[in-house]
Amino acid sequence: MTDKSLIILYGPDALTRHEKLKEIKQQIGPGDVLNGNITELDGRLLKTVELRDVCGVLPFFGDKRIVVVYDLLKRFEPPKPTPGQLPKKQKTLADLDEWKGLAVYAAEMPPTTTLVLIDDEIKSENPLFKALSPVADVQQFPAPKAEKVKAWIVNRVREAGGSISPDAVKKIEELVGPDLWAISNELDKLMSYCAGRDITAADVRLMVSHSREENIFALADAVLEGRADEAQHSFARIVQEGTEPLAVLAMVARQLRLTIQAKAIGTKTPLPELARKLGVEQWKARKPLDMAKRFTMDRLKLVYGKLLDADIAMKTSRYHPDDLAMVCLIGDLSTGKAVDKA
Repeated sequence: MTDKSLIILYGPDALTRHEKLKEIKQQIGPGDVLNGNITELDGRLLKTVELRDVCGVLPFFGDKRIVVVYDLLKRFEPPKPTPGQLPKKQKTLADLDEWKGLAVYAAEMPPTTTLVLIDDEIKSENPLFKALSPVADVQQFPAPKAEKVKAWIVNRVREAGGSISPDAVKKIEELVGPDLWAISNELDKLMSYCAGRDITAADVRLMVSHSREENIFALADAVLEGRADEAQHSFARIVQEGTEPLAVLAMVARQLRLTIQAKAIGTKTPLPELARKLGVEQWKARKPLDMAKRFTMDRLKLVYGKLLDADIAMKTSRYHPDDLAMVCLIGDLSTGKAVDKA
């Protein structure tokens, strides 16, 4: 483990980031020791005094303990300016000054405690990130480039004792995209299906298709319309097909994010232009455009916020992954729907 007591893991490559965190956790000790010496917190509402209290606790039957905080840096992301308006000032300056003190406190923490901050995409001008980076072990996990994705697929299959043809690698990358978490799930299914023989492009076409993308959109649609039973069944079906609950959550959130972006860009934007602005292929832009036409921005933002809450609930172990359908898709989301009539 690094000699620094503060570690920052950030970037859109959720799988590699998750595996790095798992590696850090394993250095604490076996499962029974780790379980008693790890605390995971939601950074979006966390207070500095609460974090200091947790970090000050001594290990339980071990030499080290880990405190993991999700989405703390995201709180201090520079706000995006509304088109035609000047950028807004940071709303949490007092809060920010208090959290900047974490850079000093990191050196005062008990040497038995390691604090790990986990975030997705963080801008370099994020003020808390800038304040903490000099005293932290900062590790970035950017979205992988296409060629690296191909090499990663080959290595992943080889490490699992399998083999895969170049055409199959190309087809997986084409159908799934650069999402390593989603690719990992697809590879697990393919290796089970092929049972010791080479994975071919025909296998990929059979086992991996646009149906997964369609299922995710169907799930998002059911959530937005408040069809709780259908949303629960859709979620269960996707998980049964081999996709991890956290990955399902991430994919639904991504589709909703694309839909919100499409709504902001404008529903009358030609599809090729919309796809270019969203940074996706045209076929992947059709569904966000359709949903953007049917739902209000308030409804989209509400559901997206609830999905982020569910994501934090799972990451901080407040809910078992099997409860995701109940937590994320039912609850408040099953009450009514907000559909644009214009």
